[in-house]
Amino acid sequence: MTSYTQVLMAATLAVIMANIDVTSGICMNVPTHTGVRTMQDNEYACAQLGAGETSADLGKAYLFCFQGTAHKFNCGTLRWDSKINNCNWPAEASCGGQPSDPTNTIDPTLTTAKPPTTTPPMTKPGKCNPETCRLPDCFCSGAAPANVSERDAPMFVMLTFDDAVTTTVFSKVYYPILINNEWQLRNPNNCTVKSTFFVSNLYTDYSLVQILYDNDHEIASHTVNHTSDTDIYSEAKAEIVGLRDIVAAKTSIPPEEIRGFRVPYLRTYGDAQYAVLRDYNFTYDSSIVNIEIQAGRKALWPFTLDYPIEENQCPNRPCPKGSYPGLWEIPMNGWIGDNGYSCGMIDGCSINGPNFDGTVEDYLKFFRRNFYENFYPLRIPMHMFTHASMFLKGPEALEALRLFLQELSAMDNVWLVTPSHVIYWMQNQVTNDELAQTSFAC
Repeated sequence: MTSYTQVLMAATLAVIMANIDVTSGICMNVPTHTGVRTMQDNEYACAQLGAGETSADLGKAYLFCFQGTAHKFNCGTLRWDSKINNCNWPAEASCGGQPSDPTNTIDPTLTTAKPPTTTPPMTKPGKCNPETCRLPDCFCSGAAPANVSERDAPMFVMLTFDDAVTTTVFSKVYYPILINNEWQLRNPNNCTVKSTFFVSNLYTDYSLVQILYDNDHEIASHTVNHTSDTDIYSEAKAEIVGLRDIVAAKTSIPPEEIRGFRVPYLRTYGDAQYAVLRDYNFTYDSSIVNIEIQAGRKALWPFTLDYPIEENQCPNRPCPKGSYPGLWEIPMNGWIGDNGYSCGMIDGCSINGPNFDGTVEDYLKFFRRNFYENFYPLRIPMHMFTHASMFLKGPEALEALRLFLQELSAMDNVWLVTPSHVIYWMQNQVTNDELAQTSFAC
């Protein structure tokens, strides 16, 4: 699990603690681009250039003074623009101001102070431009990887499960399929398949979470209390980061290995959610549903949230309106049920009715139709995002899953992997034949 962690986990937040004035909230002795000075509460400024940086790097990092603490953030491929107080195109951005007397320079004390407890206001940086938004750090929504042809590209399938890891779901679904490998599933490089578990706290047996992790499956956050009724930064942080902290406390899983998040009920926290994910170094979110397929358009590749999402690509509002450079979104491309309507989670689709009444053949047709018609032709990563209850309630669904996954496992270009693996491939694109010669996802 750690062979690609450093590639995926780029730290985007540093915090500078200046002399604190608790009464006024001002930040004193802050190293801004105009020199070391006092910043007012809720003021933004470009950060001072670091060693080896040139004028071309000015605005890559910006500062935000909040209640006496100056927080430092990165704009990624963009630059901070003081005119709009947000990241913007480099050609349009300007830090403003004139350099101050360099003799006033005072080195601040570094600290691990926490990010602000409210979401800083952000405005739109404009529409994503593939010419400037480039991998590995930035990727536009609606774009497709260009370095490998569709014919030569690997096909990724992401099987993920939401909610508590209990003895029942572990013994009846997770263990036989993903630990004991009773279905004999293998990827093209002969490594066992991988899955992701979006874990919530209530009823979870953390000894079982440890077993899943020890078998190289991915653990991600699904909040502590399985709630999505907030848009407040501090509350979102308590739910999102709180679950990661609980996992780290109750297992030997390093907190930095918890790099993904999905919001319960697919009701996002708005910008508070994405600010927390950015501030606490999560790699990806997987909460935004899109109905591209139902609307007759192709499914979306994973993309970064450097730019706001277009309204027609985010039906489960409130959608992020700010810029979150380098934070990936694994979109929940809608599957199409028997009734012609789409679903983000596959157990939300109608298969011979909404009550899990389908036969094995009904479910198998559902799996195959969505795979071969909507994802495989363009090699767009296909999600199978679900809850284990789908297979506990309907044994026919479990048998159909066995037949379908064994069918995929027999294909020499289909990989069952985690969202983190998909992101890693997008940042380091190689052909399927090249990938099969590596220990990818082992």
